[in-house]
Amino acid sequence: MPAIDVLKSSPLFKGVSEMDLQTLASACQMKSTIVGEVLFHEGEKSSSLFLIQSGTVGIGKMASGGDEAVTHVGAGSHFGEMGMLESNVKRSATATVQEPTQLLEVPYSAIETLVQKSPQAGMLFYKNLASNLAGRIRKTTEDLTGLRGLRLRSL
Repeated sequence: MPAIDVLKSSPLFKGVSEMDLQTLASACQMKSTIVGEVLFHEGEKSSSLFLIQSGTVGIGKMASGGDEAVTHVGAGSHFGEMGMLESNVKRSATATVQEPTQLLEVPYSAIETLVQKSPQAGMLFYKNLASNLAGRIRKTTEDLTGLRGLRLRSL
């Protein structure tokens, strides 16, 4: 699938014009990955986000007992966007391919260029990103509330 089609299918770029997506797509790179491939490690410098066309990627954090899975993301999802929101932030987790996966790597610099050239595209992108992150926070809150309830019942 061409990069432009992956961008069009991503909720992050919903509403962004075809012309702006074409410009962005030219700066992106499609990647085919294999099981076990590490896309980035926790603590590394962050310079791009990833859109998953197909496959699954595990996101894990270092814990006292070794790596711990935080979540798995699949087709239609994205990851690696947090480093774009704060400058000089290192990767907060490690991303490891769980099954053969097709990805689109989107450099932060390409998004920054798009935002400068098309403030409308930038507004849509950041609004979509904020909406997505709010959904993740809501889900995490629900999960933590459920776990807390289980823990209280087991006492």
